[in-house]
Amino acid sequence: MLSVVVLVASGWLWTLVHEFNTNVNRVDAISSGGPDVDGQDQNILLVGNDSRGGLTDAQLKEVGTQAQPGFNTDTLLLVHLPAAGNKATVVSFSRDLNVYIPVLGRDGKINSAFANGACPNNGCGSILTAAQEKAGARALVDTVTQFSGLHIDHYIEVGLLGFYNITNVLDGVSICLKHAVRDPYSAINLPAGRQTIKGQQALAFVRQRHGLPNGAFSRIQRQQYFLGAVFRKLTSAGVLIDPLKQQRLVKAVAGSLSMDPGLNPLDLLRQLQNLTAGNLQFLTVPVQGQASNAAGQSIDVPDTAALPAFWATVLGQPKQHSTTPSVPRDQVTVSVLNGTGRPGLATQTSQRLSSLNFGTGSTGNASPTSQTVIEYPAGQEAAAHTLATVVPRAQLRAGSSGSGVTLILGTDFTGLSDSESSSDPTPSSPPASGSSEVPAPRTAAQDDCID
Repeated sequence: MLSVVVLVASGWLWTLVHEFNTNVNRVDAISSGGPDVDGQDQNILLVGNDSRGGLTDAQLKEVGTQAQPGFNTDTLLLVHLPAAGNKATVVSFSRDLNVYIPVLGRDGKINSAFANGACPNNGCGSILTAAQEKAGARALVDTVTQFSGLHIDHYIEVGLLGFYNITNVLDGVSICLKHAVRDPYSAINLPAGRQTIKGQQALAFVRQRHGLPNGAFSRIQRQQYFLGAVFRKLTSAGVLIDPLKQQRLVKAVAGSLSMDPGLNPLDLLRQLQNLTAGNLQFLTVPVQGQASNAAGQSIDVPDTAALPAFWATVLGQPKQHSTTPSVPRDQVTVSVLNGTGRPGLATQTSQRLSSLNFGTGSTGNASPTSQTVIEYPAGQEAAAHTLATVVPRAQLRAGSSGSGVTLILGTDFTGLSDSESSSDPTPSSPPASGSSEVPAPRTAAQDDCID
């Protein structure tokens, strides 16, 4: 009897996996090569694409929006899964986060990376070709990789209609609102209190940003809250042991997602089988405030000083405390080499180092590299550590020749940081109360009421 049960279960599982693989759209989003600092751990980029391309008038009405051009990815989540599989961290990125976008060769809003890769010079119609979809996904993956320093192992993308369909198949998700909400931009219209939402109202819940106390960061909080509720629903017995619900869910998910060819759903399920809601944590990339870019657009400025500790937390690494003595900045001479391909970056960085009281040496170009490195000759380790205090996440490496240290800029370079002044854009005015406050960390086990 046990053998029969195993055979039936195996056959059913094979049927589900076959149905999933038959219906899911695959996009070759992962570039080969690059450093992989977390070994067997997995990093999955989960993307919500706001494109309306291909939706009929009826479908647009169903999801509560109108037709408009563009392929911005306004929802970006990096899911870090340790190899042991007993915990996971989901990192949210502000859609207006100002980062270096490799395909552009300059800084820009992170939500524009996909569109700039897929549609250079606005060369797209309303629906992307397979080649354009691949180019957009790779541009986004490369952007997140250079900003985070983490290798992206897998890519999952969902559109508006896909999200709508998945929540319907789940028969809704339970939420609790502190106040009634109504917003014509997102089409949300919900009363206060605990309730189950799906379809249009579920989509509106995670898309609303107008009329909320913390703007776009309130939307991030909503998305994290909703994902926690979805996780609790998926791990409930009613969903996992009901074959009909399993089949409906697999069919809906497969028809709603795009993912890289290397992502095996069975492998992912095995890695997550011991994950509990309390060990699924949600974090948000820290920002230091808001500013305006050269085009006059509002951007969120990354908190470069806080990023090293933030990414260490994501990776589950203990904080590093250096015992190496430092020396005064004016006794440290720094040569700068540019390995990013960004014109003029070595000269700009050298000038900035001079303003921070470092001595400056030569500037030039280096071979392309993703990792920013501080090289130092024998006897200059203390000088290298002094420089490291203003170069977030730089790797220290012994072996250079000469009398000073050399800063080699990689594509993960996000600027210099200083406790007294910053190289990042200065907020044009103090942010309004709560307007740029990132959501506090939370776990999927939290079932509180939110704004």
